[in-house]
Amino acid sequence: MALVQNAKLSLSSLFQNLEGSPFCARCLLGASQKGIMDAQMAIGFKGFWASITQDLEFWTSFMHFLFTPRTDEETQTLLDQLNHCSCRMSDTKILGYHRFGRFLEQDLLARTCADVQTSSIAFFTNLFRTLSGALEGTHLKAVAKRTAVNWPTCPEDLMPFGPDKLMESIIVWSRFIPDILVFRVAAQCIRFCGSLLIPSAIESGLTRHVIDAGRHLFDRTWTTLRLRAETRRKDMGHAFAFQIDSLLEYFTDFCEEQPIESRIVMLDKYELKAVQIFSLLAYVADDPRLFLPSREASRIRLAFQGLGVYRSLRHYIDPIPTIPLFPVICEINTEKLRLEKTDEEENKAMYLLDAQQDASLSVFDPEYEVPPSFYDRIAKNTLLHIRSARFDLRCSARFCPNSIQSTGKEFQRCGRCNIAVYCSKKCQTDSWASDQFPHKVICKLLRKMVLIAGTELVFRCPNPNTYLVYPDELVALVAESWRTQKVLISELLQVAGWASYRVYPSPIAMRSECDPGYKDYEQIIEELSSRDGALSAQYLVLEKPMSSQRYDEMRSTFDKFSKTSAVDAIL
Repeated sequence: MALVQNAKLSLSSLFQNLEGSPFCARCLLGASQKGIMDAQMAIGFKGFWASITQDLEFWTSFMHFLFTPRTDEETQTLLDQLNHCSCRMSDTKILGYHRFGRFLEQDLLARTCADVQTSSIAFFTNLFRTLSGALEGTHLKAVAKRTAVNWPTCPEDLMPFGPDKLMESIIVWSRFIPDILVFRVAAQCIRFCGSLLIPSAIESGLTRHVIDAGRHLFDRTWTTLRLRAETRRKDMGHAFAFQIDSLLEYFTDFCEEQPIESRIVMLDKYELKAVQIFSLLAYVADDPRLFLPSREASRIRLAFQGLGVYRSLRHYIDPIPTIPLFPVICEINTEKLRLEKTDEEENKAMYLLDAQQDASLSVFDPEYEVPPSFYDRIAKNTLLHIRSARFDLRCSARFCPNSIQSTGKEFQRCGRCNIAVYCSKKCQTDSWASDQFPHKVICKLLRKMVLIAGTELVFRCPNPNTYLVYPDELVALVAESWRTQKVLISELLQVAGWASYRVYPSPIAMRSECDPGYKDYEQIIEELSSRDGALSAQYLVLEKPMSSQRYDEMRSTFDKFSKTSAVDAIL
């Protein structure tokens, strides 16, 4: 334990006095990491980090130093100061720190897109990696409720100078540290701070900077691929793998886990550029000249994310611009549509899911035997909505903006269903007697469904850091129990409709324009696809969500299974 204590004391002292430190960045990197590694060898990796996350003083010093508001000029001065070495090399211990620091720099800088590689850039890159690693294993709910024992104990721990200053610091650092991990840290902070930080992220144009970083990554990679130097292409492949990991994690942590209204605003004026970036990066990932360790996985991950952003445009942009894309994006979309529309019954399931927000009436004849594939699809979607409502940190009352992060207090959960959560008695009372999806009706259905499938199964979290991960085999068990116990599709739709209504209380306004994209995009795509062995770009025409223009088609489909024209209530 002495090694652990020495490491923590050394690190705390380091951040308290760093700006006036007599040591250079290389020495500081070697010394700090040497102390950490010695402690890890003594008690193990998990043991050390479990211990150091209990040291609130250390993390307070760490965050204050890293995110002290600085201008570009002040940041450059700090980097220059730490690059200057006047260390006493006659001291064998200091000499050893330098040697170890130089070794660490090679690995850290190899992961970045640094045009200028310096010791201070490596040092600060390591600080961001340390912070990201500490947040990776932290439980969101305990932080939001301010009940966490280890750091961070509350959202404010991540914003020592306030939300605006945090975003400003992130963006300043991104101009000096050529590593998309800086934005990955921003997304992690947003995940923990929620509505406390989202307005500042939107105001700062955070996602614009992320997409610009993605474009820089593509430009640098594409330039390197045209070089004859095999070593350069190997190095670029190594850096590329790390950078796309951070880019994909940013879009997963922030753009997929936040309310759709926030995602729309965050991508405003950069929607098409985001799609184009994933298409361009997928193309270079597919190029055999890039020495990429996991080429197939990389191009598929990039294609999936690009398709996800492109498909999301259907909900608020009409018409959607048609652009040439990396063909795997189109192939995934084709396969997705095939799975969604395997037969006529799957078709009906998809139409119902599109319309479920207003589905408060029974559409199906109770005596009609619903095909298993149809039932399972509706059941899966309803289950995911129930899990979302249970683990969400926002008030369940429609239009209420409060979250546990923004109020800093524990919310009261409905004592009957144990799913809906409210910030006040008023919100609970209003929801109970709401005109649409009144909780006095939904509550009974929630209790029934959870009781049938079992609380442990419905709310099991294979990944403790996110409720979004729920294996298909568990979904199948829940769906089978509901089907066996005669849970009606109309009941599933009511619950899913309530959950959607709670999260998206008003229709999203459609608009006719989005950003124009990159002017040179199609020219670059033509060049990328003209390489020998390269895949030809394809155009993807997206189907829009169900609208009034498809009313007649949908109605004729539903009428076969409807007792009355209750389909009007859905469409």
